Amino acid sequence: MHTSQDLRRAEAVRLDAVSKTYGRGDSRVAALRGLTMSFADGTFTAVMGPSGSGKSTFLHCAAGLVQPSSGTVTVGGTDLAGLDDTRLTKLRRDRIGFIFQSFNLLPALTVMQNITLPLQLAGQRPDKALIRNVVQRVGLAERLGHLPSELSGGQQQRVAI
Repeated sequence: MHTSQDLRRAEAVRLDAVSKTYGRGDSRVAALRGLTMSFADGTFTAVMGPSGSGKSTFLHCAAGLVQPSSGTVTVGGTDLAGLDDTRLTKLRRDRIGFIFQSFNLLPALTVMQNITLPLQLAGQRPDKALIRNVVQRVGLAERLGHLPSELSGGQQQRVAI
């Protein structure tokens, strides 16, 4: 039998009564209104909806990129509201994978350099054997020395992931 604490630990991300508003007065927009949801560890989720429905705001709040106007966001049991900018940046770097629609590869860096840059910025040594295995599996092994401009859109997306 699982306790509620056990279930919370199994959650990768939880949003409780999250609201986010932008602007003031007549230009005020409620992007999220009391959103409560959670995502279990090891799951994949698709977020779909019409333009302007709050998808990006939801994802930005869930990843700690935007602070909600009200409500709480927890990632792996850590309440994001209690983190300063440095701790929040470290949590995002170490525990959250987030690929934006415009995935922002650095144009002057090769595929291998773009893949290893986040690890280097975190002070970690890239496991080149693991990277070569992964890029082989996703069909990029022959492209490691290429620049993003020399790749298709799908190849660029795979580099970002």
